[in-house]
Amino acid sequence: MIKKIARKILNQSAPGFSLMEMVVVLAVFSMTALMAVDLFVTVTNVQRQVRNLQVVQSDARFVMESIAREAQVGTIDYDFYRGHCEGGTDEEGINYTSCISDADCNGVFGECINIDISAGPVNILATKDQENKQVIYRYDSASEEIEVCSNSSFYRNRCSAEINWQVVTPEKVRISLLSLYIFPHSDPFSIPTGCSVDSDCYPEICTDNLCAIPDVQPMVTIVMNSKVGEGIEGEEVNLQTTVTSMIFRR
Repeated sequence: MIKKIARKILNQSAPGFSLMEMVVVLAVFSMTALMAVDLFVTVTNVQRQVRNLQVVQSDARFVMESIAREAQVGTIDYDFYRGHCEGGTDEEGINYTSCISDADCNGVFGECINIDISAGPVNILATKDQENKQVIYRYDSASEEIEVCSNSSFYRNRCSAEINWQVVTPEKVRISLLSLYIFPHSDPFSIPTGCSVDSDCYPEICTDNLCAIPDVQPMVTIVMNSKVGEGIEGEEVNLQTTVTSMIFRR
């Protein structure tokens, strides 16, 4: 009797999952895992984008404030734009000294450079403080960086050496555009000079045989585009501000 009962129990099939049930469970588990991974990747990318945006905003704002501060506490160095020397081998140094023609730039290969700020935006800002100390910001499109250098009031040759230029943009931030709109186009603090035609003046305005002097404070509008990162993680920030010189000379 006992043997019959035991044989009957053994002959009964043990309960379990069918093959179809296992396939369905594996499919649901796989879909859930893929959704979780996709959500994790999306959240990670968003966090990187937010971090890059915060970095480029803070760093770009720092660079712009540095440029704006020099233009605000100092004034535009109109003599630099009217003509400054570049190149040459004069032992006293000729770079960034004022000039009218190449003859004023003593030394071999010296050249007098004129930058017409009335023709549109420029990518170099030259300022000077009340002690005539010169500070120059320039944009290097090749490296996408902004550099700064300062010259003393009596010795303008310091910036002729590239080693004296310092990069102000952080390592991860690249500057894709720097446009500087300087106004007025002539020095409002200059002394009126005699003239007969407009071409005798800068920027070519002759009134009553005197070169007109604008009665406004020097100001500069700074437009800067900066970026950080690449691809979908890359972020770009466009900033613009206008500052007026606080130095008043009349």
